[in-house]
Amino acid sequence: LQKASAAYPNQRFVFIDGVLDSDKMIYANFAEEQGSFIAGALAGMIENKGSAFDKIGDGKAIGFVGGRDIPVIRNFLGGYEQGSKYAAPDITVKPVFAGTFDDPAKGSELTQALYNEGADIVYNVAGPTGEGVMQASAAADKYSIGVDIDMCSTAPGNVLGSMLKRGDIAVYSLIKDEVEGHKVTPGTRTFDLASGGVELKVCDDIAPKIPEEVKAKLDEIKKGIVDGSIKVAKAK
Repeated sequence: LQKASAAYPNQRFVFIDGVLDSDKMIYANFAEEQGSFIAGALAGMIENKGSAFDKIGDGKAIGFVGGRDIPVIRNFLGGYEQGSKYAAPDITVKPVFAGTFDDPAKGSELTQALYNEGADIVYNVAGPTGEGVMQASAAADKYSIGVDIDMCSTAPGNVLGSMLKRGDIAVYSLIKDEVEGHKVTPGTRTFDLASGGVELKVCDDIAPKIPEEVKAKLDEIKKGIVDGSIKVAKAK
């Protein structure tokens, strides 16, 4: 893409969910810390109020499996920790990093270890390594949360939901701006909760189990993030 943008300087190119070493690109990125805040709030409240969830034990802990320990993954973790602390301050977050995005067996091993340590819910932010996270949640009959795309079908009954990055919303928004006469120029556009760029999708088989008070709290948190009354910090 960098070569193409250099070869065709009068054309504009969009790179979704990442950054290249070029100031000629349009970068569409996402406020993953905001979506992860909601994921952390949901996980924390379910861990704290697990009566409707038969897979919740007494550990009062939730887990996180990241791929490599890099800034963007820390951003997911930071949002997850902030959301859990906001909604359920007594819950402990246990993070681990696989050191790779390409080892499902490692993801499964780390997830099983977190379950053994008392975490009942594990957030998967590990790329293909995360396939092992979802597999481990089914094998251990515990809970997981997916990322980027809808992962509810990977382990039905064990996946609470997924923190989605809406690439479709980003592309539509950029095209809409262009069509309406707002020229899209090189630089970074961040798609957040307010623009629909990130969201937490709760799985259809899980949604009926979630207590109304938890749903109300999640709605309150979403509104607070959108109106700015709840600040979600990026990882430093």
